[in-house]
Amino acid sequence: MKHTLPEIDPNGWIRSRGIKMPKDGLFVKGRVRGRLKREAYETGFTDGALSAVKSGDRVLELGSGLGFTTAHIARAYDLEALRCYDGHPGVIAYAAAMLATNGIFNADLMHGVLDKRRGRRAFYCVDPFLRSSLRPSSERTMQRITVPAVNAGQVFQHFRPTILLCDIEGSEVDVAEAAPLVMLDRALVRLNPDIIGDSGVARVFKAFAEAGLVYWPEVSVGTLVGFRKPAGRT
Repeated sequence: MKHTLPEIDPNGWIRSRGIKMPKDGLFVKGRVRGRLKREAYETGFTDGALSAVKSGDRVLELGSGLGFTTAHIARAYDLEALRCYDGHPGVIAYAAAMLATNGIFNADLMHGVLDKRRGRRAFYCVDPFLRSSLRPSSERTMQRITVPAVNAGQVFQHFRPTILLCDIEGSEVDVAEAAPLVMLDRALVRLNPDIIGDSGVARVFKAFAEAGLVYWPEVSVGTLVGFRKPAGRT
């Protein structure tokens, strides 16, 4: 997909694919800044989400990061509800400011992670933030913090998502096995085989298969994998 060149605003933001991304100097820098300027930031996941989501959906996004994909689906569709979780407190704050800058107020941003039970979890922040996750890293910039953990089953029961968007750096296995995926109509999951291995990938596919969701080739590219209920099944 070809995009026009982004616009750099003197007041301090980069326009990338129609979204204003504030130049904060903390998260929008280096590789992230370069990809935004080239309109190449999160293109695969964002385009996949735009293909998978539809109006009327209740979207649950895990690992929402800077909110780039969030902004696109919030603008593109008349959603019934949109709830986003991320374990990194800084990027959640950035996403809130960015969405407000773009006049988007229909996303519910939550600081925390989904788990089998409610409590606190160790979260490892790294710079750049893209590899921050629940798993320890060898990055020299790694900082261990604790973040709220919410019960995945309770979130699903209360929010009742129709589609799951999941980009959580190796914790996709834990969520797939903890959440009642049977409630979903569709899902888009970025797999991290370098972290979870072949056995982890197999466990993700097994969890979705047991919930009655099948592989969705139309939205799947490489490690970005879609799942959906078979046609005629609700």
